[in-house]
Amino acid sequence: MMRKTILQYITVLLLLINCFSGIVVAQEKVLITTDRDNYIVGEDLWFNVGVYQLDSHAYSDLSKIVYVELLNQKNIPVFQCKCNTKKASMQSRIILPDSISTGNYNIRAYTRWMKNKDVSLFATKSISIINPFAQDFNDNKVKYYSKDTIFTYPESGYLYPGVENKILIRSVDKFGVNKKIKGKIVEENGKEIKVFSTNEKGSGIIYFRPEKNKKYLFVYDHKTTQFPDIEVKDSYLKLENEGIDYYKFKIYGNFKSLKCVDIVSKDGALVKRYQIPENGLVNVSVKTLENNKLFALLLDQNKEIIASRAFYPKAKKSIDYIALKKSKKTYGIRELVNLKLDAFDNFEELSVSVVKKCLLKDQNKKLITNDDLLAAKSPNFIGYSKDFLLPELEGEIITGRITNSLSKEPIVDEEFVLNFVTPIPELKVVTTDSSGRFRFIVDRYGAEEMVIQPLKDDSTLMNYNVWLDNTYSQVYNDSSVLPFGLDSLRAKGMNEAVINTQINAVYNSHIKDVAFADSIGKTDAFYGKPNHTTIVDKYIELPTVEELVRELVPLTVVRKKAGSYYFKVMGDFSNDLYKGRTLTFWDGVLLKNIDEIIKLSPLKVKKVEVVNSKFFLQHVDFGYLLSFTTKEGNMADIEFDSRIFRQIHKGYVNSYRFKGPSYLTQNEKKSRLPDFRNTLYFNTFNKQDLLEPLNINFYTSDEETEFTIIIKGINKFGQVEESREDFVVSDRK
Repeated sequence: MMRKTILQYITVLLLLINCFSGIVVAQEKVLITTDRDNYIVGEDLWFNVGVYQLDSHAYSDLSKIVYVELLNQKNIPVFQCKCNTKKASMQSRIILPDSISTGNYNIRAYTRWMKNKDVSLFATKSISIINPFAQDFNDNKVKYYSKDTIFTYPESGYLYPGVENKILIRSVDKFGVNKKIKGKIVEENGKEIKVFSTNEKGSGIIYFRPEKNKKYLFVYDHKTTQFPDIEVKDSYLKLENEGIDYYKFKIYGNFKSLKCVDIVSKDGALVKRYQIPENGLVNVSVKTLENNKLFALLLDQNKEIIASRAFYPKAKKSIDYIALKKSKKTYGIRELVNLKLDAFDNFEELSVSVVKKCLLKDQNKKLITNDDLLAAKSPNFIGYSKDFLLPELEGEIITGRITNSLSKEPIVDEEFVLNFVTPIPELKVVTTDSSGRFRFIVDRYGAEEMVIQPLKDDSTLMNYNVWLDNTYSQVYNDSSVLPFGLDSLRAKGMNEAVINTQINAVYNSHIKDVAFADSIGKTDAFYGKPNHTTIVDKYIELPTVEELVRELVPLTVVRKKAGSYYFKVMGDFSNDLYKGRTLTFWDGVLLKNIDEIIKLSPLKVKKVEVVNSKFFLQHVDFGYLLSFTTKEGNMADIEFDSRIFRQIHKGYVNSYRFKGPSYLTQNEKKSRLPDFRNTLYFNTFNKQDLLEPLNINFYTSDEETEFTIIIKGINKFGQVEESREDFVVSDRK
């Protein structure tokens, strides 16, 4: 374990050197999979996240914590959670609250290490959520624009004068619906320059040679829209030719200010670097490229991105095909379905979900061309955040700053401790730096109260404020969530799914849970096994905590000094009191005011643990320890010093496995409890699971409708492959 940790930190050091030297590099990527595309409030949104290396596409040895957010159309998070992926990947669920409005949402996932790079590198998936109680979800006549709009996406990201520019245009109406239009481009004086049109999808391509210092307009349907301004830039990057063996890129402008053209994967991995020849033509060999979206980046001498062009190479490598075997195409109500999948030794991970067909978006079978990718904005692959963030190798990193509440100056070189209100005590110690900053590493599940306070015995003269950093990214992608809308056919299916959800909600209390948690939190206190444990309920009731300690707790005495109580712990083989300090913990929190404990009812105390061997943590001598645990585990009305920092900390969400109902016996099959599940099955399998053939079993529900089996796998090239197959549930099979 130690050797692995050392190798991890060496890897981090090398990556830091690369990042600060300006080399185009990203270290890892996150992939997220959900059980379906459309949801109703009150349902479970099942998902799986994994962190992967960019070069080998195997699981990453760096970050272990993934941050997951559900963002609305205004990029406001409506849900956030942290996932512990120490077991390579992690599967869990989000229960969608009824406070969520109907609309399209983006679910995004990333690591702390990835926050150093552009947010476009975060894993993102678009989903739709229906709230039938908030508004009429069939009403999609919401105005997203003040009028019909044309969006322009010029090659390189800007218009360059004197050269034929290639421009992708998209036209929509005020409701955000694609619109077919015909029109012309004119100069300000009305002179016609070019005729253009868009298809039924609102998409079209324009080839146009703009002139410097001139302005142009779109004219269509008796409307006029501003054309993008001509930008004055030194250089321009153009995809000149798509050959069988080579893609030819042409660079225009001032070559002296340029350094190279980098070919980079969509995840930020450097694929190939090309120097720019005198003729400005860069031939990129297709043979060296994988079948994934790539970016050609034009870099200047300062290693800044001047222009970019997204493109898809023509794949030469064969990919694996996901083969599914099932016994038939029609099943009865509450019938067992058995799926057989061959071994996938070339896959890193595989997810299988079975859902009501109307809750899936149509597969986009249209071949995406390099013209379509004109709309793809290049992430800032080279830039990094101002405050460089380290990966979370061992657990969640909590950072912040501590200042004097009166002078506002940082409190430096002071030891602070972090505890959680918990029956299993946790203790972390840090020393603030010259800026008053601190960093704790924790490994916690669920919501708990977190306490941060000075370690010194007498901190009565300290006045301080603790300011925590936000662990979630505060940066959002420029691309907005698409407008929400339903056609009549899809609306009918969604109406049925809404009714299913409402029926299940009524009978949920009578149905066995369809999921079980398999996460394991901490089971031992920070001090390990105590030397002595006193279970209070085993003994006669005593009137005060003072008497409880005197009579029942071994090797511990109660003393009073200057009118205040304190505890002292003795060694096993001596009646002499330990001359160092004795630290007292109450429900996991360091407590210095013992008078607060003495005045509480002893009936609240569950157990008392004594550690009478000298305890060290890092460089700090804590002396002997005395730990009280209450029956409620909630601090039992202890009054805190008002200066102590207290806040609810939300740790990792639990890992869950999907568990559907069983109809194995006749009694189960004839149960009168209705079953109208929209998701029949969802689970994820890692590389070890895929070494052998998979047998997947689940039962159909009471609904006679069409379901879809979706199998998604991550192959050895890092690509997500998907296979779908439909089947029907009918009582008249």
